[in-house]
Amino acid sequence: MRCCPAYAWVELADDGSYGGDAASALASVGIIGRSGDQFGASARFARIELLMRDEDFELLCEKLESLVLGSS
Repeated sequence: MRCCPAYAWVELADDGSYGGDAASALASVGIIGRSGDQFGASARFARIELLMRDEDFELLCEKLESLVLGSS
């Protein structure tokens, strides 16, 4: 049996960018994430769902990479 976590938490490293809102940062590259403040955490965190088809997961990884590298 393979372990497949359902969600990942993403933290916005720079408080000054995207108004300190990780969900907004994700949205800027087309990723839907739920703000951490919906779960009692700071908006610097966002939760993303990981249960998806392999093709969609690859696209998610590409979008995250573009966000991190700043080439959105």
